[in-house]
Amino acid sequence: MKENAELLTARAPNEIFGRLTYDHVADDEYKFFTANSFIASGGRLVMGAGAALACKTAYPGVDLEFGAEVLFRTRGRLDYYVCPLHSHQLGALQVKRHYADKADIELIEKSLLMLAEFALDNRSYVIHCNYPGIGNGGIAYGRVRALVKSLKLPKNIYLWRYKT
Repeated sequence: MKENAELLTARAPNEIFGRLTYDHVADDEYKFFTANSFIASGGRLVMGAGAALACKTAYPGVDLEFGAEVLFRTRGRLDYYVCPLHSHQLGALQVKRHYADKADIELIEKSLLMLAEFALDNRSYVIHCNYPGIGNGGIAYGRVRALVKSLKLPKNIYLWRYKT
């Protein structure tokens, strides 16, 4: 992991209380959603609930684009961790493998570390993501927040928390 003192912070990254919607975020800012790695028939990433569904609704056809990108990145493995889609300034943050599973805290940790690396490599980007694992993922907010604080994520990442 690259170290950059000006972007790292000892506290949790900026947290925003509210529902992350695509009209809240400027067009030139990245919008990540929490996701699984299940590719349905036809090559589409399953985006059937929560933040993933909101993304698919806002950007019709993006599930097929993410499906192709995840297949390219994984090459038969289960995990991709972070999948930016530069054509729309969108990204998927993997928190589970199958859409019906609960989120996996170890997978969230690996994915957040990859997101931090993406943020450090792209310091001018502002990155928004819903809080990983706490909604449909079924993990308690306090457990994920402790992980987030321990990772010292870059300041250009904003995590949105809604009703937890």
